[in-house]
Amino acid sequence: MGQSARGVVVLIVAGCVAPAVGAAAPPDIRGFWEHDACVVQEREGRRTGSRSAFAFFDREWGLVFTQYADEDCRVRVSTAVMRGTYESTGPSTSVPGAYETTFRFSYRGLVVFDEVLLATVRASCEPGSWKLGEEREVTARGCLWLESLEACAQEYDLVAVDGRSLRLGERPLAGRNLCAPERRPTRVRAVPLARRR
Repeated sequence: MGQSARGVVVLIVAGCVAPAVGAAAPPDIRGFWEHDACVVQEREGRRTGSRSAFAFFDREWGLVFTQYADEDCRVRVSTAVMRGTYESTGPSTSVPGAYETTFRFSYRGLVVFDEVLLATVRASCEPGSWKLGEEREVTARGCLWLESLEACAQEYDLVAVDGRSLRLGERPLAGRNLCAPERRPTRVRAVPLARRR
């Protein structure tokens, strides 16, 4: 066998290495997941609510996150729409049963339902005419708490599945993000998402 043929055989064999025995596969998160109830947050003595709905496909994901002015999730303030690709890279070293997962962004959009917030958005976000209830893309420049793609192209998160419940990593405090590997959460959120299908 010639030198070049041996090199091809080595490359083929190297590319066919089987996964380590006993290595658990990442959980199958494909499907639609959302919060069962309004998720209540309290900041500076004020209680507000939010709801998240995720769609996961083979490698793509999407999120619709709606923020409410009340703790019953009745008065919408804004909705963020995000999508991109994801990849689970291995078991978490800090949370048993969770997997380290990277969520990449390809789109960020924002819908505003509140007049006061609309004035803020018109003054500080993407140029152009913003209208109540109309989605605007903010991927390039970001807006409010939605960072630009340049500032945060991906988030380093956790994924843990228990039956029909999905928990992602705990979100950081306001003003911080998960946009670097060292910022990956070290615990999962208390409120799970429920599988819808």
